[in-house]
Amino acid sequence: MAKFKPTLQEMESALGYVVDPVVDVGHRVYSDLTPVSDDPYDRTEMEFRELRKLQRTRYQGNSSVILPVGDEMETISGPDNTVIISQSNLTGFYKFFVDIQYGFGLHVSFLLTEAETYDVASTTKLWQAKLLREDYAKSTSQQPLPAATRYHTAFLGLPREIRDKIYGFAFQGANWRSEERNYNVCQAIGDPSGFFFPLDHHCTLLRVNRQIRQEALPLAFRHTTFYLTTIEDVTRLLIAIGHVGRENIETLDFLWESAIDHDLNWRKFPESETNHLILPTRHVSACVQLLKQCGRLRSLRLKFERYMMEDVPGPTFMADPGILSLCSIRVERVEISNPDEESLDEHSIVHWLKDKMTRQDSGDVH
Repeated sequence: MAKFKPTLQEMESALGYVVDPVVDVGHRVYSDLTPVSDDPYDRTEMEFRELRKLQRTRYQGNSSVILPVGDEMETISGPDNTVIISQSNLTGFYKFFVDIQYGFGLHVSFLLTEAETYDVASTTKLWQAKLLREDYAKSTSQQPLPAATRYHTAFLGLPREIRDKIYGFAFQGANWRSEERNYNVCQAIGDPSGFFFPLDHHCTLLRVNRQIRQEALPLAFRHTTFYLTTIEDVTRLLIAIGHVGRENIETLDFLWESAIDHDLNWRKFPESETNHLILPTRHVSACVQLLKQCGRLRSLRLKFERYMMEDVPGPTFMADPGILSLCSIRVERVEISNPDEESLDEHSIVHWLKDKMTRQDSGDVH
């Protein structure tokens, strides 16, 4: 049974306002990476969903955080990026511009609600408070993190190399599946370092104290295999885990598929019988650029639907801009299967892709 969709007039009546008929926000995306549409119905539907969400959650703003107004801008400078927050003059819930500018050339432009922007700014306050504590400790000739005696733990009295080995054993074989995690990407944007990313759901060790978290977090990323669903999923995660996550993540498992592309293709060509054979395009560049910042990335487990190998002509597959971009990544190990973990090695295109992406010697970099 088809899901009922409210009319434009019904949504406008519930909202009490009409969205701007024409918007010029550039290539902005919502927090789930869905592009901001030119169609007033689509934008009204996003406003209507937000209204329903706020009615369910009874949202109240954070009085301890002040967001920019008018021509004001707030700039957050991280280890490898800058986040700029400003307010637009758009009508509705979605009125805040949040731009992430990475030092390696990637620029991600979001259109967020007030609630989402509060999430960004609130985490920024935590991160900035952490930096102030560390700066104060350095200025008074102390260690940037509290001494072991302060916590009265024998563990922190052990040599650092011993502690690192213990951390490694604690995280060995850990798995993180996005389908089982409900992290807030907006909160994560406010912490460019990645220190506050909620990786600790599966390990209480990261919640013991700040010093242990600071020491153990890089090793947690190194020893955890991340299972993701789509290209958007990978892109969101690599934004959310910040500098420390991108520097240390070693193993990723994901499907080379774009849910956003699928939706847009079916909207554009509802009668087409080959939409499922169109390779991803929209967020491929951002995804690959972020993957290239993962300096310790060693293993990629890529998944393709079997029909992509059987029904997409080899020359078309090999000439696809997204696939060519993917081929610019070099790692020690590449595994390719279908979503059910069944091997696709019987297809010559799989061997071609593995050869392109597998690091041949220590001179290759990704």
